[in-house]
Amino acid sequence: RGYLLSLVGVARELIPFTRCSLKLPEDSFPQDNDNGMDVRIEDGDDCSYYSCRIIRNIRNIASPWKMKEALGSLGYRTSFHAVDVSNFVMAETGQPLHIFDLDTIDGHVEIRRGRKGESAVLIDGRKREIDRDNLVIADSSKIIAVAGIMGCEVSEVKEHTRNILIESAVFNPVVVRRSSKKLGLSTEASLRFERGMDIETASKGMARTSCLIKEVSGGESGRLVEEGITRKEHAE
Repeated sequence: RGYLLSLVGVARELIPFTRCSLKLPEDSFPQDNDNGMDVRIEDGDDCSYYSCRIIRNIRNIASPWKMKEALGSLGYRTSFHAVDVSNFVMAETGQPLHIFDLDTIDGHVEIRRGRKGESAVLIDGRKREIDRDNLVIADSSKIIAVAGIMGCEVSEVKEHTRNILIESAVFNPVVVRRSSKKLGLSTEASLRFERGMDIETASKGMARTSCLIKEVSGGESGRLVEEGITRKEHAE
């Protein structure tokens, strides 16, 4: 069950057998400006919901000791704080997120199928051939991630990164599973997307991630950009 791949999911499963209640952490924060990213979805069946937020001028620092300890206990490697937050929130809420170096993105972001002859070097350093079986995140000139599986080296958060783009989305589980098998690559993100995610969890994951990044790394946050089915439409 996909929701059991998270701390909140396990807690909700256990609460009916206890006298406890679930208190979720704070995830509200002020929006600093109206900056946003142009997002285009090629096929709503492949990606029913995509959200992203720009945060500029972050302090790209290491995570506080408590977060490092928490991630270590979960078996995750620690990196820069913004990246650590995305892994922490994935473990907490179940929602996989991705952090892009905003300055490596050309023009817009589009969610589309791979094209014949394309390839991408992923964060693990290996080059993969991409085709129509792979759903990708791309900008106007290149692939920046294989959707639901792993980001590309070219858009990875590095030491010099100061401006970031946070992604939280819902991808078709069948498409992610097919892409994962074709690439021979299974990740913490793909394990969750293959079991199906929902818009409510994606929304909570985005809010929680944005809040934690601003809390430690600072920066000026832009508006939340949402494409596909909106949260209001989903609720109705």
